[in-house]
Amino acid sequence: LILMSSIVYSQDMEIYGKVVDSVTKKGIGDARVILFPSGKTTKTKSNGNFYLKAEKTDGMFVQIIKAGYRSKKVRNNITEIYAELSLTTKVTGQRIKVRGKRDRKKVVVSRQKVDKRMIKRSTTQVFADSVQTLKTLPGVVSTGDFSALMYIRGGDSYEIMNFYNKVLLPDAYVWDGRMSVFNPDIVESIDFYTGAFPAQYGNAMSGILDAHMKAGRTDRWGGFVDISMATFSALVEGPLGEPGKTNDSFLIGVRRTHYDLAIKAMQELGVIKDEDLKGANMPYFYDAHIRFNFQISSKTILKIFALLTYEGMDVKFENVSDDDETQQGWKDGNEFHYKDFRAIVGFNLTTAFSNSFLMENTFGYSMSDGDFKYVDRNNPVRFENIYHYFTYRNDLTIKPDNRNIIKTGVNFLMFMWNLDMSMIQNSIPDGFHEVVAPGTVDYSVVPNYQYDISYKTKTYFIP
Repeated sequence: LILMSSIVYSQDMEIYGKVVDSVTKKGIGDARVILFPSGKTTKTKSNGNFYLKAEKTDGMFVQIIKAGYRSKKVRNNITEIYAELSLTTKVTGQRIKVRGKRDRKKVVVSRQKVDKRMIKRSTTQVFADSVQTLKTLPGVVSTGDFSALMYIRGGDSYEIMNFYNKVLLPDAYVWDGRMSVFNPDIVESIDFYTGAFPAQYGNAMSGILDAHMKAGRTDRWGGFVDISMATFSALVEGPLGEPGKTNDSFLIGVRRTHYDLAIKAMQELGVIKDEDLKGANMPYFYDAHIRFNFQISSKTILKIFALLTYEGMDVKFENVSDDDETQQGWKDGNEFHYKDFRAIVGFNLTTAFSNSFLMENTFGYSMSDGDFKYVDRNNPVRFENIYHYFTYRNDLTIKPDNRNIIKTGVNFLMFMWNLDMSMIQNSIPDGFHEVVAPGTVDYSVVPNYQYDISYKTKTYFIP
């Protein structure tokens, strides 16, 4: 029995080892150690050590496997193993070369062109806005979904110049930047430059937004009426002549908020009371886009267009917190009213003298009339801000051959600004002593002074 047991024991073998990184010489934990041909397996400890006991057979070898390392096979001296593993790449890719032909007609690196299909896919049905697509472009950030203001590579929002059919639009936003005036139902495409923009746009600090209004259809009449959660919109377009036989067309599109009308109607009917609104503000706006196209001759097209916007809000301050009264100066019972009307009117005359010589003349006028009034028992303020822009632009496009394009032109801008302001300021003069309760002032006996300021700028002419 002793002889037989010694023979059996002599057929078993113990395997000790350590697995380390070939560079750092630190132990590698969790590496798989497989003994062949039996297939017996173990894993290394955190310090790289391992132990394995198995029956001795012919052709034995050890395979060591660890993710991220080249596997190692040990055939000699397997009873005491010291294995160094080398790192290897997990994924080996191949080089792919992509070649394309440059479009010599559009060598503008920073331009992003957005068409009406992209605009429709990215706008919401509450307050549809064409600039929502632009906010997703590289280098452009915004303060949130309900904001149309954009900041290009650290610049401020007012450093972007806006154009509407090549006419300068000084203020392209309503509700203090919450929405733009570019109605997705009207816009055909937008050229958006985030740097290195062409010379015909003048000087801007951050970027250029050039919106192009679509033309009315000439084959038949069309239109739609749409009601969303917040706005009502409608559009009608068609030929100015026999459908399919004329190139003259028109397009008229309008939008308006409807929730303010609904709430006002329910207030008049007594369904909603003022205290039910709890001081909620109901800003409103209208806009209208109009365009006419006339084919004067086979070489000349006349485009007449207009954009009209009107916005306003009436606010009554109620339940004002102490912080707002201190920081903002608001008080219970005070009111704020504002109405702002803006318009842009222009026409474009395009003449093709030949296939290689094109001339465009664009005349534009834009204005804004803002009336703001803050009603305070003690210090009422009212001011009216009016500006006028007149622009003329001439563009020449010359194609000397099939490979080159020359563009040149002139641009003139004239600007006027008017401001009318009136305010009443209470002031306690020196030596004025009034006997009142501590911490209060009776403004009815405090002298006040009324200031009326009227300012009209000189006419600025910028070529």
